[in-house]
Amino acid sequence: MRRLPLLGLAASVLALALVGCGSGPPAGVDLTTAEWSAMSRQQQDAVADGVVTEREYTAGYETYVSCLADRGYEVEELGRPSTVYQFGVPDAAVVEGADDDCYESHFRHVDDGWQIGHPWRSD
Repeated sequence: MRRLPLLGLAASVLALALVGCGSGPPAGVDLTTAEWSAMSRQQQDAVADGVVTEREYTAGYETYVSCLADRGYEVEELGRPSTVYQFGVPDAAVVEGADDDCYESHFRHVDDGWQIGHPWRSD
């Protein structure tokens, strides 16, 4: 019988724990495993407790905008006149699929969670 050194055993247990954590959403989060897996770690952390804070909402929005910029698209930022960000996405980003990729990965569920608790209102 081969014995694992204590460090090797600890690393194996940690690896198994991390694999288990990445398999699906936490209990109480109404998302499929596929939806959960498609999300960035930042977005997972923001929605894991079922409450999206203003800081998490802003960070998700900024990451979404940065993702589009990394793909060569500039978001037309119109500010935040109420509870939600207003912005325009170039048509080419939508056609190419960059908008959907970035939104799903970084912002969709954060945006949904924020808007449910803070519906848009006009002045």
